[in-house]
Amino acid sequence: MSARDDAFKVLFRDHWSAVVAYLVRRLYTPAEAQDIAAEVFIVALAKLDPDDPFRRAWLLRTAENKLQTQNRGDMRRAKVTAQMAQLMADPPARAVTDDLLDLQAALTRLPKRERAVMEMAYWDDLTASDIALVLGISTHAVEMRLSRARKRLRAMIHERAREGELL
Repeated sequence: MSARDDAFKVLFRDHWSAVVAYLVRRLYTPAEAQDIAAEVFIVALAKLDPDDPFRRAWLLRTAENKLQTQNRGDMRRAKVTAQMAQLMADPPARAVTDDLLDLQAALTRLPKRERAVMEMAYWDDLTASDIALVLGISTHAVEMRLSRARKRLRAMIHERAREGELL
């Protein structure tokens, strides 16, 4: 066992319950508190220097940062949900929303590799060379996956349109 492993065990033993208690007071749910505390200790493990272990204050600050990140995500989700509700109330927008939901359903039926490049290209607005860098593959491989994914999506959408389920 290394000095780093020993230092982490001591850090975890001495501070886990304090970090969880801090988060429970802020979140009111033990399950969420434990999830965020686990993230805090993952960060601590990655950054741990056995000669200069973290103090409780650092761990609580990291917990606060994680909590704020979660809160920002919750606020974004609430905003999107409110916007979706407003769109759903407008009949023309509801048709567009239904089409987007159909597209999302079609995307989930794509093979994982093709879905990943589609999401990176269209949701994350990455170029083929950026996607290649992220995935560790060639730009040509990305372009081929995008081409196959688009072809499959077109086929799925046309099939559903022929069945009268879309458009």
